[in-house]
Amino acid sequence: KQSSLPSLDAINGRLRVRLGEALATVSNESMPLEKVATKDLAALRAYTLGTKAYDSARDDEAIGFFRQALKLDPEFSLARVGLAKIFLNESKNTAAIGELDAAIASPGRMAHRDALYVKALLASANGSSQLAAIENWKILTGTYPDFSSGQALRAYYLWWYGNGIKQAIDPGTLAASSKNPTPANSQLLLGVLQLASERYDAALDQFGKADSAQSANLGWTLAYAHAAALDFDAAMASLDAVGEGAAIIDIDDTAIARASILADKGRWNDAHDVLAHAAGSVRSTGRFTETELAMLGLDSLLSGKPASSEPLRNVLRAFESELRETALADRYKIQKCLLFGAYLAARAGSIKDAERAMAAVTLGADAKQYPILANLLAVATAQVSLSRDQPQEALGKLKGLIDGNELVITHVALMEVHAANGDLKSAIAEANWLASHRGRAYAELNVQGVVPFNIAMSNLAMLNAAEYAAEIDAGDSARQTLGKFQSKWPDAAENPRLAKRIKNLQTKLQPKTS
Repeated sequence: KQSSLPSLDAINGRLRVRLGEALATVSNESMPLEKVATKDLAALRAYTLGTKAYDSARDDEAIGFFRQALKLDPEFSLARVGLAKIFLNESKNTAAIGELDAAIASPGRMAHRDALYVKALLASANGSSQLAAIENWKILTGTYPDFSSGQALRAYYLWWYGNGIKQAIDPGTLAASSKNPTPANSQLLLGVLQLASERYDAALDQFGKADSAQSANLGWTLAYAHAAALDFDAAMASLDAVGEGAAIIDIDDTAIARASILADKGRWNDAHDVLAHAAGSVRSTGRFTETELAMLGLDSLLSGKPASSEPLRNVLRAFESELRETALADRYKIQKCLLFGAYLAARAGSIKDAERAMAAVTLGADAKQYPILANLLAVATAQVSLSRDQPQEALGKLKGLIDGNELVITHVALMEVHAANGDLKSAIAEANWLASHRGRAYAELNVQGVVPFNIAMSNLAMLNAAEYAAEIDAGDSARQTLGKFQSKWPDAAENPRLAKRIKNLQTKLQPKTS
């Protein structure tokens, strides 16, 4: 069955397996060539051609060469690993697992390092425990610290599964160093991690190195770093440079990137139109993508039209149906979509829709094995409590989430829950966190559909902070923060929802007459 989530994470597929050096045909260990690889020279030649095609992103050719190698030598384990990496790139985890299982069945045909690598890949693909996958990469890199692919993939999965930005920096830096003969994609990942750490210049430096090293068009990752630093001219120029058919670009990526930056500039109507066009082109085929959720999330904050639960309900039902028909190993992206959608439904007061979507995502007794999913589930559950006017209960569901690895949306939820509980100083602190973590908002490509929502909230948080400050009679602080918001979004008063909030706040801040 064709997934309803086509190429949602093109950049993540590129980061996931094309990081660092390709798995060596033969590890630098003592096993003889014919035992580690294959006794069939024609199979070895096909495998070598396959790795060259793979490294040049010619995946169809690579598949043909790897299959030819296996036809000549069915127990050629590294050829199976080559196929598995391509399937992982395409988010075909179930197919990848089949190849990795077959490779492990012939352990004598691989060196110890490569066997650990395959074991870690298998743990990352099968979806049974994301924390166990991260632990497998830790074991590999602890045993072979100079193995660039191991360091790169350890960094990737720390981020992809755990949002572990700080933890991923060290292995990511090792993988992006000159010791790696092919560091470009590791530099791309390190750039994302630096962006998430609010180190914009460092991020641009890494993106530039990646771009130079492989002549790849990384326009929208560059655009995110420029936009986070408020250099919108450079951001839009980078986006405009993104060409048709670039290896990591698809309709969802470009639409979400462009909409995020347009929203950041206060051009929310244009942002909506970009997402609506992209979503509509896919919806016409009867499918939905993360772009649809990105549009609905942005509209929930900025639309001047009355909210309707029907579009979101339709999207959630489609994802629920897709999830039921998808193997466990291939569910991760759909689960993230459902939980973000559940949060949006709860914000809109559609509690039954939210609870149904959450119930569809079964994480088992130990949800902590799936860090990002557990974070999204906690936030959605808290929003349900808040929508039921139970802010204390909502706060309890969010406690313990702030550990440096939490998603940006966690701070949105905490801001609104603190405000509902009357703890306006804590609400202001969360609003200030949102306004000061623009890079983090842009860098959450591991939950791609939430990025436009993140960016809009990083700006709206200033208006929230001004409103909260006015409530506690901190007039000077409220005026200053409102001024910052209006400077950032000078056309905000043209949005009916924002215009009403601004007018009410300005009225409240007027000097009182005796």
